[in-house]
Order: sequence, then structure tokens, then C-alpha cells
Amino acid sequence: MAKKKHTIFLVLRIAVALFLALILFLNLSSSAVSIDFFGQLSTWLSGGDSMLSVLRLTSSIVIFAIALLLLLKKPVVISVGAFLATGLFVVLQVIYIVVMSLQFGEQPLMFVSTWIALMASLVLLFRFRGSLPVLGKFT
Repeated sequence: MAKKKHTIFLVLRIAVALFLALILFLNLSSSAVSIDFFGQLSTWLSGGDSMLSVLRLTSSIVIFAIALLLLLKKPVVISVGAFLATGLFVVLQVIYIVVMSLQFGEQPLMFVSTWIALMASLVLLFRFRGSLPVLGKFT
């Protein structure tokens, strides 16, 4: 049973990392969804498109680092990656609701899939919570 449980969490880590890789691909390939998302975010932050490329590149680096942390073997590193992934998905949901006002056109799939990835990262965070100093108190 322990081997099966370990395999389930490995598959879950890979699934969240693949979703992060999809977001990274959309950022770096200049897809219409990514340009629209970061364009609206840049307009909301600075009043124009002046921060568009900076936001895209910075988020790409952060997303790559989170995916890499989730795929490493040490529980401490996995817990940090799960914590950062949970924070990233919460921020994405807040941006969808506040900045984009749920007007993302034909892309409701990204909204729903971000919720699913948020739940998966919360499960990972709960599983590896003992490795984080703050959450380790609650084990």
C-alpha cells in the first residue's frame, strides 16, 4: 500500500509540473491567451503595455523554478515547490477574478484547469507539510 501511495503522489507531482510546463509554453510562445492575459495585467498595473514583456519573462522564470522544485526527490524541496505552486495558482485565480473580471472570452478552460491544478497542489502541500517549518507544527 505504501508503494501505491508513493506512486500516486509522484503522478500528481508530474501532473502539476506538466500543467506548469503548459503555462510556460504559452508564455514563451506568445500565444494569444498569454498576450491578452499579460496585456490586461500590465494595463491594470501600469496603465499601458509597458510591463508586458517583463511580466511574461519574470513569470516564465518563476514557473520553471516551481516545476523544477516539484520534480526533485527531496521532501523539503517538494514541499517548497508545492507551497509556491499553491501560491501561484491562488494568485492566478485572483487575477482572473479581479483583473480580468471573469471576461476571458473563449478560454474558460484555463480558469477551470487552474482550479484543478490548485486542488492538486493543495493535496501535495498537505502530503509534504511536515517538511516545512511553519506547516510542520500541524502534523
